[in-house]
Amino acid sequence: MHRARDASVRGQRSTGTDLIVTKNRVVEEAFGAIDIRLVRMAATGRRVISTAFRAGWAAGDRVNLNRPVPGAASRQIT
Repeated sequence: MHRARDASVRGQRSTGTDLIVTKNRVVEEAFGAIDIRLVRMAATGRRVISTAFRAGWAAGDRVNLNRPVPGAASRQIT
């Protein structure tokens, strides 16, 4: 298969810019032969796992940042 592909590529006349087009076509044909289809994905940004997001939000709501530090620990904070 490789020899046949190389022979077909050598048989074509090229100006140097056709190499990429030929390579892409050969790659697409090879992937098509083994039933693999590559597609381009649009950038979707970051993905949020909604259950983890809600759990983090709930945990943040339980934190009291206004309470003083009790006991001897309050003297260690400067």
